[in-house]
Amino acid sequence: MTQEQRETTGLVARRILDFALNQPVRNLWLVISGLETVCRTYESDPNASRAILRQCLEPEHVLQHGHEELFRLAPEIERLIPLDPQVVEEIYCAAFTLMDDSEESTSMGGSRILSLSSTRRQDFYMARFALAERYGKFMEQAPEYALRALIAAFRTYPSDRYSYSTIATAQTESFDFNGKHARLKSDRSEIWADNGGYGNHEEPRKMLDIFEHFLDQIAADANNEDKRKKLIEVLILENETAALWRKVLQVAEKHPQTFGLEICPLAWAIPILTCDDTSPPVGDYLKAAFRYFTSADRSRVEQAILSLFELADEEGRRHAERTRNRLLRCLEEQSMVTEEARTLLMEIKQAEAVPPNEPRFHHPVFSSRPFTDEDLLKENNVPVEDTANRHLLKLTEPVKIFASSYFNERPELPSVHEIIPALQSLHAALVGSESEGCHERTCILAWGYLANACKTVTKCESFNCEDNNAPFIKTTLIEAAHYSDPPITAYQDWDGRSWGSPAARIDAAEGIMRLTEKASCAGEELFEMVEHLANDPVPPVRFMIARGLTLLYQSNPKLMWKLFDNFSQFENDNGVLSGFVANGLRNLAFYDADRVAPLVRIIFDRVSGDDQASETRQCCTDIFTGLYIWQNQIVCEETLQMIINDPVKFNTEAHRIAFNLRAQLNLGSTESPNAEHNKVRVKSFTILQQLLTSTLNQAKELNSKYAKDLPFSSWSEPDQKKASDLAHLADSIGMQIYFASGAFQDNDTEDPVPRGVLEQTRFWKHARPILELLAEFEYAGLVHHLIQTLEYLLPFDPLEIFLLIGKVLKKGKEGGYQYESMAITLIVKIIEQFITEYPQYLQESEACRRTLIEILDIFVDAGWPAARRLTYRLEEIFR
Repeated sequence: MTQEQRETTGLVARRILDFALNQPVRNLWLVISGLETVCRTYESDPNASRAILRQCLEPEHVLQHGHEELFRLAPEIERLIPLDPQVVEEIYCAAFTLMDDSEESTSMGGSRILSLSSTRRQDFYMARFALAERYGKFMEQAPEYALRALIAAFRTYPSDRYSYSTIATAQTESFDFNGKHARLKSDRSEIWADNGGYGNHEEPRKMLDIFEHFLDQIAADANNEDKRKKLIEVLILENETAALWRKVLQVAEKHPQTFGLEICPLAWAIPILTCDDTSPPVGDYLKAAFRYFTSADRSRVEQAILSLFELADEEGRRHAERTRNRLLRCLEEQSMVTEEARTLLMEIKQAEAVPPNEPRFHHPVFSSRPFTDEDLLKENNVPVEDTANRHLLKLTEPVKIFASSYFNERPELPSVHEIIPALQSLHAALVGSESEGCHERTCILAWGYLANACKTVTKCESFNCEDNNAPFIKTTLIEAAHYSDPPITAYQDWDGRSWGSPAARIDAAEGIMRLTEKASCAGEELFEMVEHLANDPVPPVRFMIARGLTLLYQSNPKLMWKLFDNFSQFENDNGVLSGFVANGLRNLAFYDADRVAPLVRIIFDRVSGDDQASETRQCCTDIFTGLYIWQNQIVCEETLQMIINDPVKFNTEAHRIAFNLRAQLNLGSTESPNAEHNKVRVKSFTILQQLLTSTLNQAKELNSKYAKDLPFSSWSEPDQKKASDLAHLADSIGMQIYFASGAFQDNDTEDPVPRGVLEQTRFWKHARPILELLAEFEYAGLVHHLIQTLEYLLPFDPLEIFLLIGKVLKKGKEGGYQYESMAITLIVKIIEQFITEYPQYLQESEACRRTLIEILDIFVDAGWPAARRLTYRLEEIFR
């Protein structure tokens, strides 16, 4: 551009941002555009650009909008550094000294198509991450400004990230640095500042490492003395963080004859010598640099070290003495100047009282050794070394190994016979454990392992109650089913997913259910035990019974249905119900739909509230969907219709229906049609169409409540939530159609989508009403996947599909789809394909030509050069 053009463009950019920042209703897209264009036209008027950018860096503004804006500023940093390093410093300071901890949900990525979600807090951290990634460039090009930004970040960093009381109570201490006032405050950087310490993944830590690396580079070259002095000047004037002084000392240790001499006043600064964060590094620095000091400077170092003991109060003298002795030992004896220091060093050497130059507090060492049963018992004050406890633990070892070896497998009969003696020995020891003085917790552990192993035996397909060992296994499981562990109060807030193991009664319940399936084992004693455990106060015990009830199908169907009824009507734990529906009712649903469906409906109507309840309702929805499309079950039909009629209230279940139906949309061969498959496929499309129609009607009803030009953010919160739920549901249905159509090219699945001409023609015929309904929604993500679907289907009905693409884009314009880079790429591809492969439709159909012009107008108006270039090719249609 010419200078005049640059100035005009910059003026427009600043006016856009000023306009966007002063709107009563915030338009994020306009704000972001304004920020980016101001940064990219910055040199047109640096002062005016700086002034408007600073409005976005005010603390109040950052706390309100920083999660949206700072991440967008990060990519502009490298461009701004040479133009205005001061404003770059202010951007870093705003990002690293302020924080938005809100967990409010946000849209992630800035794209209408890829509408991923995040939170304000996560977005703020992403901005910090992006800025930290560019900090190296900042340090290279404007080191003084970059260092000031780092100092600002560390004013809040340690206290924000580490809850050590010493940080909150630490006092700032002053010291002299060549006649200038410098400061130091402990921040426990001895723990986290070096590699291997805590928090080295965090952005300020990364920036600290970049500073150290840069300082190391310029310290190696004597010609960089001016750069080093300027950085030291910044540290003296502005820094109090111990971590930065620590890094300075560590770099000086590596370069004792250059940088090491330039920072020598640190070697006799009392706060530096005594602070836990800097004392060991200053000792290492003295080992390397002391010999190069002038005689006067060496004398000052020695006197400062000797004074540590005298300056300490009564309580701190012992530590002060140790610090004095440690630092004295870091000095090269031949280079010492004062007789007092030399004599004292000799005395402490003779007394062997020279401590190593190590941190006062060491990092904890974490062991990767497995946590054993003995560790668990010791934590609970069990004397594991006692003979009785030791003997019982020894007996559990082969039992544990057996059960763990077949955790995901079925044991063979020889393995079962081999482990029986070990099980019997453990059982005998447990029966006599009280008289032997064994600790209760050791017994609980052993009973759990014994029950687990007996349960594992029942998994063996060849094992039955005609086996000589069967009575022992059966009676032991019944004993375990009466055992006190787990206690009645356990798992009252159960998540339905896991439980502690071993736990005697839980494993016994599973083992007993497996025995009831074996005809030779089934009997009244076991059936009574099953009914007893079905009412156990501990949810995971009931869960084992509930999910295995179909094992009674042959041996005791009467008891099975009785317990089915009881669990359906009276069970209140969502974890138990989830297992009951997913593994009990669902396994039986296909065989006795009319009896199962009402029970599922009872549960569906009863459960609500937490996430586990949602899982239970989704399992119920799976059954409703399957039984209706395959067996036309009336209760399931009524329930599905209830969900379809109110997709806001039953939003999660509506999503589940759409997901379940996808697998049926290509059901059946085109070469040898199957009447049942055809019926299920057509019914699946019909349900999706009904669900989408209901969704569209409710969306239109919501929209009608508000003026067309009223921003969505001004809607009531309940209506915003409803609208979002409906949008996500429509998008979900669109995604199921997208995947079922074959448009998704990664078709490497166990059940790939058929892509033959006959199958795809059939799919288009059935899906067309749904695709036309989807064209009524303006959401950019839905629009994009819908157009991808239509692009894939284009060869199967070029004219009608192209006209539908035009309709989709016309609606998508309302949602801003035309501004997406992914959109223009896809549309250019489609139009080029259509002009090249199907020019006859453009030649013969006025509607087709009009649609083409409307599509191009949408993207030309949005400013895409690629769309404008396509208009120059329209003459090709008539060649």
